[in-house]
Amino acid sequence: MRPLFYNSILLLSLLFSGSCGPLIAGPLEQSRKAVTSTNAKLKQSQTKIDGLYEETMSLLDQYKTTIQEGDSYETYNGQLSQVVKSQLEELASLDKQIEEIEVTSRSIMPLMGEMIETLENFIAQDLPFLPEERAHRLTNLKDLMIRADISVAQKFRKILEAYQIEIEYGKTLEAYEGMIGEKRVNFLKLGRVAFFYQSLDKSNAGVWNKHQGAWQAVEDWEVKQSITMGMKIARKQHAPELLTVMASKVEAMQ
Repeated sequence: MRPLFYNSILLLSLLFSGSCGPLIAGPLEQSRKAVTSTNAKLKQSQTKIDGLYEETMSLLDQYKTTIQEGDSYETYNGQLSQVVKSQLEELASLDKQIEEIEVTSRSIMPLMGEMIETLENFIAQDLPFLPEERAHRLTNLKDLMIRADISVAQKFRKILEAYQIEIEYGKTLEAYEGMIGEKRVNFLKLGRVAFFYQSLDKSNAGVWNKHQGAWQAVEDWEVKQSITMGMKIARKQHAPELLTVMASKVEAMQ
């Protein structure tokens, strides 16, 4: 009979011999496969986690952008509200101005009509110089008054311009050709002090008598010479000179 120690050694050798290998290898292989499977699942989970993280960060960025846009729109809406309010106030002001303009127009239209009538009467009683030009200006003013495409301000400005032109006539020395009946003559206007005519051959001359409203022949040789000189001065053919002698004699004639 073998000793107990020898039998123990034999048992251990059998356990670690090739005949016992399959008994140990099976559980180890299963463990290895389990670990490999677990690692694969962990890798997939990590991939999903990474994907969810990136999606979360993207959504967070979108949220921040949306918040910023919301703040921007809120600011813009506030500014737009102020603009709309200002425009409404301006419209109200314009409506009021339009009403005032309509009232002013109703008041000023009769006034402008009176101004044209006054100007017409003044021209009729004035020295009869430049009759066609002045009559044409009056006709234009009357036509202007009935035009709807011309503003009240423009109409009023034209009337004032006509008055200004008439005022300037009283300050100027003018010479021009014209007709007395069927006879062509030279006219000389000395402001509104005197108005003369002279035949083209300088043989005859006359002065407008304001009191009689008619032409009066000039026989004074000195006055005739002054008329000729005045014609040259008005046409810039001679240096300006005082024509006081002519003016004083004309006053004495009337």
